[in-house]
Amino acid sequence: MLLLALLPSALAYDSVTHPLLYDDLLAVFDPVEFDSGWVPSGSPVAVAFRINAEGGAYTQMDGETGLTWPAALTQSFTAYEEGGLFALDAMITASVDMKIDLWGIYWEDALAESSDSFYGEAVFTPWLLPGGALESVEAAAEGSSRELFNLEYDIFSGVGIYLVGALRPDARASLRGVRFTAGDGVAEEDGVGILHEIPDTSSLNLYTTLTTAYTAALDLNIVPTFGVCASVFGCYDVASFDIPVPLVDAEGEHDMPAALTSFPLPRLTLAETSHSFGEVEIGQIATWELAIGNEGDQVLEGIIGTYGPGEFTVFPGQIYIAPGGLDGVVVTFAPTVEGVQEIELVLVSSDPAQPEIRLAVSGAGVAPPMPVISTEVGTCGCAAAEPEGLGAVGLLAALGALIARRRRAAE
Repeated sequence: MLLLALLPSALAYDSVTHPLLYDDLLAVFDPVEFDSGWVPSGSPVAVAFRINAEGGAYTQMDGETGLTWPAALTQSFTAYEEGGLFALDAMITASVDMKIDLWGIYWEDALAESSDSFYGEAVFTPWLLPGGALESVEAAAEGSSRELFNLEYDIFSGVGIYLVGALRPDARASLRGVRFTAGDGVAEEDGVGILHEIPDTSSLNLYTTLTTAYTAALDLNIVPTFGVCASVFGCYDVASFDIPVPLVDAEGEHDMPAALTSFPLPRLTLAETSHSFGEVEIGQIATWELAIGNEGDQVLEGIIGTYGPGEFTVFPGQIYIAPGGLDGVVVTFAPTVEGVQEIELVLVSSDPAQPEIRLAVSGAGVAPPMPVISTEVGTCGCAAAEPEGLGAVGLLAALGALIARRRRAAE
């Protein structure tokens, strides 16, 4: 029976696991606007770029969360292999205006508008928390240099201009996990669970949030080339230069949308918490039916046995009760000796609020009453009955007195 008393620390129970999917878009590139103004400043031929960017970093992390006990209600987090996706998805729209102040001629107009999208991704295994195999992930969308526009315009007879523009986007971002938060608990390391207080309800409902830290950068390099064509001079480049455009340089923490999880729990109920069999005759058997219920939302399971030297038994030794169900065990007392006997009925179950319950059980063994003895003497037909509690000595004394009276009568 000592083994039964040690079982609460040896048994382990768990609730149903729940999918834990985080799916979120961090709009680090939205909205971003840039206006270069006229460049080169003071040049007879100049352009102005207006750039708008939209999009951001998309994150998906897929896994599951569970709850174990009885040492404590411990929420754990399990990531799915390659269940993470970190992607950059952005679009850039660039418009170009041009002006010419040359040879006494001034001209200004909107030349072109062009859009370009770029994408980059990285697949990983969540949760990117400190202490894990992978603590951060990076994604890059480095676009190749591409021609944004190539335009030619006739200003007047015999004179024209051309404008060629190349654009090279470069986007980078990194992501790392910071912490899980659920209820009042926090887990800031990989593989570490969150401890929760045992509720007085049939389930534990939690909002679980994953906090991440990010960095994001979006740079553009624009290379415009201006030229003039004249029938008398031919064509030549007037200007060509790089315009670096650092659109985004951001960092911070971000809470993924909280996931609601509900862990069902068993709740054990007892009709009685102690029992006395009273006096039971030696050789007889007394029984007690102990009703056990489950008011929880998860199956209640456990084992039950006796602890102590008394002559008590319990059957069956296991319980398995569905949510809302009722079952029970039968305890017997069959004494073979006189005297009071006491034991503890030990119930070890999956109820986290009361993993072990001990019920005091007692009974007293008593000797059965002596049988009635009938004795006939002579032919008188009379009988002598032993008084209750007289015993063998009293019976012999009564017989002696009867024989003495018969002898005096004969004399």
